[in-house]
Amino acid sequence: MRRALLSLILLVGAACSSNPSKAVAPPTASRPPAASTASASPLSPLVGQWKLKRTCAAIVSTLTKAGLTDLIPQDIGETIKGWPEDASVPASWNPSHPCAHAKPPTEHSHTFWADGSFNSYDENGNEVDEDTYELVDDHTFAFKYITMHYSVAGDSLRLDVVIPPNCTTKRIVGYDDEGHPVSCRENLAWAFSVAYPGQVWTRVTSGPHVPAGTGSSG
Repeated sequence: MRRALLSLILLVGAACSSNPSKAVAPPTASRPPAASTASASPLSPLVGQWKLKRTCAAIVSTLTKAGLTDLIPQDIGETIKGWPEDASVPASWNPSHPCAHAKPPTEHSHTFWADGSFNSYDENGNEVDEDTYELVDDHTFAFKYITMHYSVAGDSLRLDVVIPPNCTTKRIVGYDDEGHPVSCRENLAWAFSVAYPGQVWTRVTSGPHVPAGTGSSG
């Protein structure tokens, strides 16, 4: 996600879908939680693996409602058939019909580990993104350069992005793994592609990316 999004942003020179908080590490199959963290206190309900079927229509609707239509080209690439591998916006793409040639809903998942690690996986279980997060309170967590609100009800999770003030392309928040500056706007696009605000993520209860003590694995 972040890796693909940074490629899109930097190649297209558009406004923001990848968080530049740290250099990208090679993919890993799974990341075990820190035992001391899990045993010291009850796990946050956020900890676990969560899945969602992503669609072009959902992210376009979310960005439109948020007044962030300029971020649409950066966030829909993986949901459109034939979108270039280099993540550049095709000349044939029509912003008036952004979801023409959309793919069927495609499963995506996130894992929040008890040790503060975060990973994303594609529909085949391959890791496509990674970061770290920190719990702020029982409804807020923060990546390095963006904060999100969350709510958990049973096996359902909702995520929402806290939009930073004065979040422009001129405001640099960090650098990607190649040392290129990444703007607040670029980071914001990444955050929306992670959260899919307004959509419901469902807890995954078994599998290699389910942290111990969560779902049916605990």
